[in-house]
Amino acid sequence: RCPVLLLQADSACGGMLTDGDVASISQWAPEVMHVHMPGVGHSMHWQRTQDCVNHTIAFVESLDG
Repeated sequence: RCPVLLLQADSACGGMLTDGDVASISQWAPEVMHVHMPGVGHSMHWQRTQDCVNHTIAFVESLDG
């Protein structure tokens, strides 16, 4: 059991992770924090750096213990 942060770029903009992929991952990793980023392509870390940082901090802060 392991918490997972899943940042999903927009497939219409070049994102590689589909909604079906997210559904599959959520089945085998039920502790998924999923964030979909519409309008952002595969290079989401470059295109929306601060959003990625904010989501990562929120994820880490949500972990107990």
